[in-house]
Amino acid sequence: MPGDGSEVPGRAPTPDARRCVGHYRLVAAADPIREHNAQQLRRARQEYGYTLRELAIEVENIRKLRGDDDLPTRESLKRTISNILATGQLGEMWRDDLAAVFGVDPDEFFSVPTETRLPHPLLVQLPVDHEVLAVIDHQQQAHIRAEHTFGPQHARPLVECDLATVEGLITVAPETLKTQVRQAAGTIAEVAGWIAQDLGDHAAAERLTNKAALHLRSSGPVLTAMILMRQSNILSRTSPDLAVDLADDAAEIIDGREVGRLAASVTRQRALAALANRDERAFHRHAAAALELGDIDPAPGDRAIYAHAAYVASDIASGYLRLGHSEMALELLAKHHDTWTSSQHRDKAVAGMRLLHAYIAIGDYPDALILADTAIPAYLAAPSQRARRHLAQAATLVRDRRRRNSGADLQQLAGRIKNATQGVAT
Repeated sequence: MPGDGSEVPGRAPTPDARRCVGHYRLVAAADPIREHNAQQLRRARQEYGYTLRELAIEVENIRKLRGDDDLPTRESLKRTISNILATGQLGEMWRDDLAAVFGVDPDEFFSVPTETRLPHPLLVQLPVDHEVLAVIDHQQQAHIRAEHTFGPQHARPLVECDLATVEGLITVAPETLKTQVRQAAGTIAEVAGWIAQDLGDHAAAERLTNKAALHLRSSGPVLTAMILMRQSNILSRTSPDLAVDLADDAAEIIDGREVGRLAASVTRQRALAALANRDERAFHRHAAAALELGDIDPAPGDRAIYAHAAYVASDIASGYLRLGHSEMALELLAKHHDTWTSSQHRDKAVAGMRLLHAYIAIGDYPDALILADTAIPAYLAAPSQRARRHLAQAATLVRDRRRRNSGADLQQLAGRIKNATQGVAT
């Protein structure tokens, strides 16, 4: 109804609404950054045809995916979005959430993030001995397996609780065990950073991974290389040239060492960093090397045991999709589609969304529909920001092509994908 915030872009607003929006746009125009942000959101909303209510539902779904407990009311979300549309003033959480709705990188969509508040850890003290260290290690491995199976939203509170606990133990650990406890805190912080990144919380990802680097600063070359690789992955969004340097440093550190699948993961990251830095030739060179390393057996204590052939192929395929080489992406993803195990549900769901994206990109809508029967429920069972981004990009392709093609397959895909973005399996 008119006046309830549900107007479709393009419909004439009421005189009062025009005066209100006109006032706010004058305020936004005084700040070019805010005006840019407002224009970007207005343009995207116009392109997608979202009402305020539909956009609020999309943001609500993003926050549910991230695991937010205290969700604002939908009316509150609509009011905030209306204000952002008018003034362009928004904080980092809103930057990330609105960019995620449209499947784009926040830094490509909005300008100048603001600092987010960080949680306060709960410190727990306990007499520390080797048995306690063994429990910490067992707990960490269990949470990693849970994250791979059920997704980052499930594992985040568990891992962050562990991190607060172990960091609290550092000060009370005996000198003979302090280094081991600090290393445990560092590896847990690294896992927490990865989980935050996979939920789209980039500020927390960078903070936690930098914390891991501090805890692990004296833990040897293998852990140092792992952290450099993770920092490279996070900084690819904002500082791609630095991301390239960090990935190269990680590769140099492990060169000549028996590190198992960490070598494949580092090489994969060199490819992704090169792509972020717009160096297509280097991307293809490192991508080919990473795919060759994908069949490496894990080494004892392997710090990247997840980086098997299917995982590496999935990440390289995401690069091919970004470059528009959809058939190359499809070939890689299809080759490994049936090699995932149930313990890798999250990464299999990501690969499934990438494969769905590839099928749609090349125009194979019947196979896309067949895949959607399993890929969409897999995504909803273990959602992640990586998978959601490809779902959003697939939605954009379908929307654009429906303007020229009214075929039944595209119509069905549009409905299935829209339901998936709103958390509905069918």
